[in-house]
Amino acid sequence: MISRKICLSVATLCLLLDHAVAQESSRSVMIDSSEFVNCEWQTSYIDLLLSELQNKPALKGVIVIHGHDPVFPYRNKLTIRNHLMFRKFDESRIEIVLGKREAKTRLELWTMPENEIGKLKSEQWNYKINDWTQPTLVHFQSWVDGIGCGEYEPDLKFYSKFLLANDDLKGRLIIRTSSNARFRNVKARLTNEFNKLKVPRSSLEFGYIASSREDVEYWYFPKSYFD
Repeated sequence: MISRKICLSVATLCLLLDHAVAQESSRSVMIDSSEFVNCEWQTSYIDLLLSELQNKPALKGVIVIHGHDPVFPYRNKLTIRNHLMFRKFDESRIEIVLGKREAKTRLELWTMPENEIGKLKSEQWNYKINDWTQPTLVHFQSWVDGIGCGEYEPDLKFYSKFLLANDDLKGRLIIRTSSNARFRNVKARLTNEFNKLKVPRSSLEFGYIASSREDVEYWYFPKSYFD
């Protein structure tokens, strides 16, 4: 009789534990929240989320990107996707959410049921920036990673999306090169590329700095800055 009671107690305890584990694996949990440090930090940070998801097959991973730089979340979204491809991780299990404008760049990692992800979404990935007041340097052509962490070349298509989405924004390209003739050649090539991307010529401004080392700076300026 005693052994029978013990077996029933053990069975009941196992059922309770299974129920608790099921509840734990089906609810939303913030894994971590931390300020952005550098590219190396980012890859290990995203790996933390991927590790959690390996143990929670029914849940999706959510990465929320907060920050003051209006371009950074978009650039960071691309580099996170690049890392997921490198890890050969199922990208459909990761949702990247545009967060709040804050003084410092910060990432949040979540695991949650798919039907709860909407609670974290407040902004759309539409490239529109409502409070763009300061000049913003996007990248130098000489930067190895171009648009962020990972092996990206400077991407004119990415750069153009903000110009096409914001009528009050102008792209300013500073061309560093050895002569005025070379400046005109580089300017003509870039103008042709932007024309293919349907960027109006009125949305572009070019500058020249004499330099023995050729490079191009890609900036965004509010159009009011030139008034």
